[in-house]
Amino acid sequence: MKVRAVKSIPEVQYHGSEKNNIMKLLDKFSKSKAKYWEVIYTEDEYASVHNLCESLRDGIVAGQFSMKVHRRGTAVYLAKK
Repeated sequence: MKVRAVKSIPEVQYHGSEKNNIMKLLDKFSKSKAKYWEVIYTEDEYASVHNLCESLRDGIVAGQFSMKVHRRGTAVYLAKK
């Protein structure tokens, strides 16, 4: 194990706005004319595809949207019912 001296402790990087981003994304999709959307994400936003899908599903239930989440490998899609 190694240690090193630092000048200060870094600030916590809180990503609490992800919930708001999901709700905005779902609202935007529900108002669009498109029937399907591919959700493009980075590893900085979500640790895995599974976490993204669960967050989207939770947002759909909370916002009472009429849509489904589909996962195909590492790709995630939204579809209107």
